[in-house]
Amino acid sequence: MRSALEHRKALEQNLQQELELRSRELSAHTLHIIRKNQLLEEVHNKLESMVRDDKRDQKKQLKQLQLQIHHNFNHDQHWDEFRGIFEQVHQSFFDNLKKYCDHLTASDLRLVALLKMNIGSGDIATLLNISQDSLRVVRYRLRKKLNLQQGESLTTFIQSL
Repeated sequence: MRSALEHRKALEQNLQQELELRSRELSAHTLHIIRKNQLLEEVHNKLESMVRDDKRDQKKQLKQLQLQIHHNFNHDQHWDEFRGIFEQVHQSFFDNLKKYCDHLTASDLRLVALLKMNIGSGDIATLLNISQDSLRVVRYRLRKKLNLQQGESLTTFIQSL
């Protein structure tokens, strides 16, 4: 019985270490996405200023680069990887969330996951490639979908799931 208890404790400790590792991976992955989007935004802005100032024959190439960068913002591959890691760390979170609202969009789920991770509004706006004002609107709409009462905190609700 004692060896079974020790085995169980060792197993629990290994699982706890694995959970911590996954949490660190999730944080690192999120930070990578934030940095990538910030870099892309800077490059996009520089190209935009070059388009305004440069020669006509280069404008077409620069516009194509701008468009390519803009499309890269909306690439969903990283979000699929993020969701996979997030679900490993917070196993039944999305199932619990669906009890409150089963018709959330993919962007709603992204926002909820980022809020669950306690990421700040500025970083969330960068990750989602939207302005701070747009983020306020998205949060408001999410509160409505989740039927939260006025004065009830969206972040507190999400953390409690």
